[in-house]
Amino acid sequence: MEGILRGLAVLVLGLCGWHVSFRSPEADRLNPPVSSVSAPKPASLYQPQPGQLYRAVLTTRALLPPPPMGCAWRIAVVGPGCCADRSHVTMAPANGSSTSGAGAFIAHRISPTHRVSRSVGRRDAPKLQASRNASVPDSSFDRDGPEVDLHVHETAPNDPRGYVAVKTYVAAQTPLVRVLVDRQLSTSDLAPGLVEAVVAAWTSEIQPTLARQFELPVLAGRVDLVISPLLSRFRGTVSLDGMVRPDDLRTDLARPFSAGREVVYLNSRLRPGDTLRTVLAHEATHLACLQVRRATMMSSTGATTGAASVAITQAPWLNEGLAHWGERLVAPGWSNLQSRLIAWSENTAVAPVWLDPEISPDRWRDPASRAAAYLFTDWLGRRYGPGFCEAVCRSPTEGVDSLESLLGETPADLLQEFALACLLADRPDLVRQQGGVPLVDLPAVMQPRRQPVTGVANFALDGSAILLLEPTGEAGGWQIDLTLPEDEPAAMLAIAVPNTVSDPVDVRMGPQSTTFP
Repeated sequence: MEGILRGLAVLVLGLCGWHVSFRSPEADRLNPPVSSVSAPKPASLYQPQPGQLYRAVLTTRALLPPPPMGCAWRIAVVGPGCCADRSHVTMAPANGSSTSGAGAFIAHRISPTHRVSRSVGRRDAPKLQASRNASVPDSSFDRDGPEVDLHVHETAPNDPRGYVAVKTYVAAQTPLVRVLVDRQLSTSDLAPGLVEAVVAAWTSEIQPTLARQFELPVLAGRVDLVISPLLSRFRGTVSLDGMVRPDDLRTDLARPFSAGREVVYLNSRLRPGDTLRTVLAHEATHLACLQVRRATMMSSTGATTGAASVAITQAPWLNEGLAHWGERLVAPGWSNLQSRLIAWSENTAVAPVWLDPEISPDRWRDPASRAAAYLFTDWLGRRYGPGFCEAVCRSPTEGVDSLESLLGETPADLLQEFALACLLADRPDLVRQQGGVPLVDLPAVMQPRRQPVTGVANFALDGSAILLLEPTGEAGGWQIDLTLPEDEPAAMLAIAVPNTVSDPVDVRMGPQSTTFP
């Protein structure tokens, strides 16, 4: 019966020359020719209801009817994927249009929240060294630390001439961490209390917090934390607060390409405080994810701990998204994300959520794209519940491929649901009524901006980014045209939002309910 009711909800009305395809829970895409359009459904089905989501997959043009009395439209146009070229969106008042000739939309309930199984692929996974919860520095150790290699010249990563060997001394040591300081630095060159703050944060807060997120032991053995000023000129031009090199975990690579052990690199300009905790937690999450991927890959290939390691990298955008997710578990402030989120909020349409490394190899460093990746990853983590981060790390694939194989939904579907959360960042009640998960609670200055449209307006839409629109002024509907760089569909979501809210839990406008029938 539910399937029949959903089928009756499919609204197929078109004008000659339109090319609109639809999404439904039962079928990915339907492209009915105009001549096969079924008889009109009861008029009540065509009336947009407050809080009702309309979804269309469009390749050329669509019309949006006037919103109900006392409501305003909010619209999200979702990009077609990882393409490098931009799509172009034009929006204009469709004067004279009526609700009965409103184009083609489909009312669609978002898939219910579900959780990733915590048992996937865990059997026979190699165990890492058991944790020793000691946080008291050990004074009985050799002060001469090992050399580490940092890539400080503008050369390719596989060119050994780009690396310098850094001599270190051991500033502190516990069973969980060894702090190594660049010998070109004296104690007075470091912020007062920096070494002690690093040890305390790692042993008492960061390692225990992150370890609880995984069933495999992570960050369990002693990790080297290297403090050096050379991170301010990484590869000649890049300045980093912290870094983890995936290849350091590989035993089949010699120096300078691998340290053959777990190492976290920190910039000596850091000072004790929230920023230090955030950077440490961010890099510790990188390391924990790498440890899980390494253990999983070794288990699947039958390798032993001492054998040559396999490639354990993750798509950079997802790798950073997970690291930002981990940092906020430890330090829930915004010190490492505020500027990035503000850049994203100012124009979400030019900040792809995911990136194709072959097309945009370094785009993941863009502040706005980094913020988009974090928000998407955080949203997925809360949508699917505990075990998400580990499940992603244990996937044999990378990036969007790992999300699709693990979560059982296409990246396009996930992106559309995420777009709705962005569109209604200030109205989480409506997102929940649609069966979705709201965006993380962002400060007002970091919430996504909806572009106002009062007349004809043109916008760029970059890859898998999300364009958020808010038509204003009097109009008998709105016409939306989308030009794509490739022959693939993009998606549009539209929701009628009441201008005033008396009951945020169950918003009603007159006799019409905001919930799905």
